[in-house]
Amino acid sequence: MVTQLYAQWYPNGKKSLPFDFIEHYLNERALAWWYQNDGHLKLSNGIVNKIILSTDCFSIEENAQLIQLLFD
Repeated sequence: MVTQLYAQWYPNGKKSLPFDFIEHYLNERALAWWYQNDGHLKLSNGIVNKIILSTDCFSIEENAQLIQLLFD
């Protein structure tokens, strides 16, 4: 399973978003795991302002597509 996931997420050895995969499997639980692994809360005056999920390694186009997927 790990080999299959690696092949989907790291084609040619570089991490990229496999949208066909995440459109099927990105749900509340997956978002919670993502947050716990690579996210944090932004607080303003002790109040949660937003949730930050790290997407630094994704391209501008991938991030735009991910934003649309999450919005939908």
